[in-house]
Amino acid sequence: GLYLGVVLTIGNLFRSIFKDSSKRMIYEEVSDTDLLLDLCAGIYLARVQGNLHAEWMLYHELIRIYHSPELLAHLSGKKGPAAVGAAAPPLAA
Repeated sequence: GLYLGVVLTIGNLFRSIFKDSSKRMIYEEVSDTDLLLDLCAGIYLARVQGNLHAEWMLYHELIRIYHSPELLAHLSGKKGPAAVGAAAPPLAA
């Protein structure tokens, strides 16, 4: 009886840890969050300054990004020199 209770408790613990992990993965495994953090900072600044229209616009843009996995993946592309070099235009000599 006691062994069964321990096994069921541990099983429930593991199940609660891994529950819906596939749904959370796209938000937890974002590689570059700099743009998202800047957007959140902008929302905070607009709120502090009392600019409710800007806060509303930035907030809804953040929600639009989180509702679209493709847009989230595009905005949070890989970090590193290859990604930065590909996005930057060549310098004129």
